[in-house]
Amino acid sequence: MTTYTGRVAMVDLLARRPVDVDASTPAVDDIILPSGALDVNPDSPSYNEVVRTISVNATSGLRQIAVSSDGRKLFATAADGYIYAVNIDPEDKPTVPNSNPRKWGEQIGKVLTTTGAWGLAATPDPLKMVFTNGNPNTDGSGFGVLTRI
Repeated sequence: MTTYTGRVAMVDLLARRPVDVDASTPAVDDIILPSGALDVNPDSPSYNEVVRTISVNATSGLRQIAVSSDGRKLFATAADGYIYAVNIDPEDKPTVPNSNPRKWGEQIGKVLTTTGAWGLAATPDPLKMVFTNGNPNTDGSGFGVLTRI
Protein backbone atom coordinates (compact mmCIF):
# COMPACT_ATOMS: atom_id res chain seq x y z
CA MET A 1 0.00 0.00 0.00
CA THR A 2 1.26 3.46 -0.83
CA THR A 3 0.87 5.73 2.14
CA TYR A 4 1.15 9.39 2.89
CA THR A 5 3.18 10.68 5.78
CA GLY A 6 3.56 14.31 6.58
CA ARG A 7 1.43 17.41 6.89
CA VAL A 8 -2.18 17.74 5.86
CA ALA A 9 -3.87 21.13 5.72
CA MET A 10 -7.51 21.17 6.77
CA VAL A 11 -9.81 23.94 5.61
CA ASP A 12 -13.09 25.00 7.21
CA LEU A 13 -15.21 25.45 4.07
CA LEU A 14 -17.98 27.27 5.91
CA ALA A 15 -15.65 29.86 7.48
CA ARG A 16 -13.37 29.78 4.40
CA ARG A 17 -10.17 29.60 6.41
CA PRO A 18 -7.55 27.04 7.37
CA VAL A 19 -8.07 25.12 10.60
CA ASP A 20 -5.27 25.56 13.13
CA VAL A 21 -4.69 22.30 15.01
CA ASP A 22 -2.45 23.98 17.60
CA ALA A 23 -3.79 27.32 18.79
CA SER A 24 -0.84 27.76 21.17
CA THR A 25 1.51 28.67 18.31
CA PRO A 26 1.38 31.84 16.17
CA ALA A 27 1.41 29.89 12.89
CA VAL A 28 -1.47 27.91 11.39
CA ASP A 29 -0.44 24.32 12.14
CA ASP A 30 -1.42 21.45 9.85
CA ILE A 31 -2.34 17.94 10.90
CA ILE A 32 0.77 15.76 11.11
CA LEU A 33 0.12 12.19 10.05
CA PRO A 34 2.17 9.29 11.37
CA SER A 35 3.92 6.94 8.99
CA GLY A 36 1.46 4.82 7.03
CA ALA A 37 -1.57 6.81 8.14
CA LEU A 38 -3.38 7.48 4.89
CA ASP A 39 -3.38 6.14 1.35
CA VAL A 40 -3.89 9.16 -0.91
CA ASN A 41 -2.01 8.09 -4.01
CA PRO A 42 -4.49 7.65 -6.90
CA ASP A 43 -1.96 5.34 -8.61
CA SER A 44 -1.88 2.99 -5.61
CA PRO A 45 -3.57 -0.41 -5.96
CA SER A 46 -5.39 0.22 -2.65
CA TYR A 47 -6.49 3.79 -3.46
CA ASN A 48 -10.12 4.37 -2.56
CA GLU A 49 -10.37 0.96 -0.91
CA VAL A 50 -11.12 -0.01 2.66
CA VAL A 51 -7.79 -0.72 4.34
CA ARG A 52 -9.08 -1.06 7.90
CA THR A 53 -12.47 -1.35 9.62
CA ILE A 54 -13.21 0.04 13.07
CA SER A 55 -16.41 -1.26 14.62
CA VAL A 56 -18.71 0.78 16.83
CA ASN A 57 -21.89 -0.51 18.42
CA ALA A 58 -24.17 1.98 16.68
CA THR A 59 -27.71 0.72 16.20
CA SER A 60 -28.06 2.85 13.07
CA GLY A 61 -25.89 4.30 10.36
CA LEU A 62 -23.06 6.73 11.04
CA ARG A 63 -23.44 10.29 9.77
CA GLN A 64 -20.16 12.16 10.04
CA ILE A 65 -16.69 11.59 11.43
CA ALA A 66 -14.01 13.97 12.70
CA VAL A 67 -10.64 13.66 14.40
CA SER A 68 -9.81 15.68 17.52
CA SER A 69 -7.31 18.47 16.96
CA ASP A 70 -4.55 16.49 18.71
CA GLY A 71 -5.13 13.51 16.37
CA ARG A 72 -5.76 11.09 19.25
CA LYS A 73 -9.49 10.45 19.06
CA LEU A 74 -11.89 9.79 16.22
CA PHE A 75 -15.52 10.75 16.75
CA ALA A 76 -18.59 9.76 14.74
CA THR A 77 -22.19 10.93 14.90
CA ALA A 78 -24.92 8.38 14.35
CA ALA A 79 -28.63 8.39 13.55
CA ASP A 80 -29.30 6.76 16.96
CA GLY A 81 -28.43 10.06 18.67
CA TYR A 82 -25.03 9.03 20.02
CA ILE A 83 -21.56 10.39 19.37
CA TYR A 84 -19.06 7.52 19.34
CA ALA A 85 -15.39 7.85 20.33
CA VAL A 86 -12.53 5.69 19.02
CA ASN A 87 -8.93 5.69 20.27
CA ILE A 88 -6.56 6.41 17.37
CA ASP A 89 -3.68 7.72 19.48
CA PRO A 90 -0.47 6.40 17.87
CA GLU A 91 1.10 6.22 21.36
CA ASP A 92 -1.50 3.59 22.31
CA LYS A 93 -0.90 1.30 19.32
CA PRO A 94 -0.03 -2.12 20.76
CA THR A 95 3.48 -3.49 20.31
CA VAL A 96 2.73 -6.95 21.72
CA PRO A 97 0.71 -9.29 19.45
CA ASN A 98 -2.83 -10.10 20.68
CA SER A 99 -2.61 -7.43 23.39
CA ASN A 100 -4.45 -4.11 23.23
CA PRO A 101 -4.81 -2.78 26.78
CA ARG A 102 -5.34 0.86 25.64
CA LYS A 103 -8.04 -0.16 23.10
CA TRP A 104 -6.21 1.36 20.14
CA GLY A 105 -8.40 1.35 17.04
CA GLU A 106 -11.46 0.46 19.13
CA GLN A 107 -14.54 2.23 20.40
CA ILE A 108 -13.78 3.66 23.84
CA GLY A 109 -17.05 5.41 24.58
CA LYS A 110 -20.28 6.93 23.41
CA VAL A 111 -22.37 9.90 24.50
CA LEU A 112 -26.11 10.22 23.99
CA THR A 113 -27.15 13.65 22.78
CA THR A 114 -30.59 14.77 23.86
CA THR A 115 -31.80 15.79 20.39
CA GLY A 116 -29.52 13.82 18.09
CA ALA A 117 -26.19 14.63 16.48
CA TRP A 118 -25.56 15.38 12.82
CA GLY A 119 -22.52 17.41 11.87
CA LEU A 120 -19.25 17.15 13.79
CA ALA A 121 -16.00 19.13 13.84
CA ALA A 122 -12.83 19.49 15.87
CA THR A 123 -11.94 22.66 17.75
CA PRO A 124 -8.47 24.01 18.57
CA ASP A 125 -9.00 22.54 22.06
CA PRO A 126 -8.34 18.78 21.70
CA LEU A 127 -10.78 18.10 24.56
CA LYS A 128 -13.71 19.71 22.74
CA MET A 129 -15.67 18.79 19.64
CA VAL A 130 -18.62 20.74 18.27
CA PHE A 131 -21.70 19.19 16.72
CA THR A 132 -24.98 20.18 15.17
CA ASN A 133 -28.12 18.38 16.15
CA GLY A 134 -30.54 19.31 13.41
CA ASN A 135 -33.00 20.78 15.90
CA PRO A 136 -32.96 24.61 15.86
CA ASN A 137 -35.28 24.73 18.91
CA THR A 138 -32.68 23.38 21.33
CA ASP A 139 -28.95 23.58 22.13
CA GLY A 140 -28.37 27.14 20.94
CA SER A 141 -30.04 26.82 17.54
CA GLY A 142 -28.88 23.31 16.83
CA PHE A 143 -25.30 23.60 18.09
CA GLY A 144 -23.65 21.59 20.85
CA VAL A 145 -20.23 21.08 22.43
CA LEU A 146 -18.87 17.70 23.48
CA THR A 147 -16.19 18.03 26.16
CA ARG A 148 -13.87 15.12 26.99
CA ILE A 149 -12.90 14.79 30.63
